[in-house]
Amino acid sequence: MTEHVARVAVALLLVALAACTTASGRADRDWRRGDVAAAAGGYQRILAEETSGAVREQALLRLAIACTVPGSPVADPERARRLLRELIADDPAGELRHEAGALLALLDQAAAATADMAAARRERERLETEIDQVKVDLAVKETTLARLRNNLNEAEAELGRLRRALEELKRIDLQRRP
Repeated sequence: MTEHVARVAVALLLVALAACTTASGRADRDWRRGDVAAAAGGYQRILAEETSGAVREQALLRLAIACTVPGSPVADPERARRLLRELIADDPAGELRHEAGALLALLDQAAAATADMAAARRERERLETEIDQVKVDLAVKETTLARLRNNLNEAEAELGRLRRALEELKRIDLQRRP
């Protein structure tokens, strides 16, 4: 009876391993086909079934990678970070810890770069607004300057008329003197 139990246990273990391998294989095929959502679903199913071991670690890493694909239905960098931290915490000495750590560092760098780009965009928009205001101020000052030049030209013309009138009055006054 012990032999029979051992055979049944081995058979069940082989079936379980085959199922994991099949699920992992399907998810990997979906990934290679470019179906990120299907691959992520497959890796998620593996995680629901596996509580530890290399298959789970591989599924955690691959699901995290799937969550980093921009524009995919499962894109979620924060979830990817959580999965990678979980992978590292579950087995700090595991085979995939270096890959998980490197990917986590890249995600952090990408997040920092995204934040820097957003700050640069805001600064550019602020500067563009400031430039627009300077242009408005310049237009107002140019209009004022044109008006002042016109006033100056008119004043100089009036001054010229007054000088000529004064000269005419002086000439007339000199002619009247005995």
